[in-house]
Amino acid sequence: MVDDSTVDINQAIDDLESDDDTVRARALRKLCPCRNAWDLFAQHRSLAERLKKDPSPDARAIALHLFEDAAEHQSEAYPTHLRQLVDEMVQQKRVSRSPTDKDELREKQKLPEKRANRRRQR
Repeated sequence: MVDDSTVDINQAIDDLESDDDTVRARALRKLCPCRNAWDLFAQHRSLAERLKKDPSPDARAIALHLFEDAAEHQSEAYPTHLRQLVDEMVQQKRVSRSPTDKDELREKQKLPEKRANRRRQR
């Protein structure tokens, strides 16, 4: 993480209004929480939000990256990608469907008892 005191935030904000796509993208990168303090991103979130719809694909990609990093920072290891969330849900579903070894053993032990009870009832 870069010390945010080295970032000229006023210059970066001015550069976000530049006509040059590259200059806008570089300025936006300076707001990233993976490069600077979280507070810097939080203060200028609305600027980054606006640039998610920038005509430049590079600026849009960096803006999306800022919000992905911010989400990971806030979630603290919660799944942030849909695929990760789906994988965890599928894994839980599989575990809940399959009986544990103890459950299977218990059922096998009960089977002869159930058969004997049926024979007695006849």
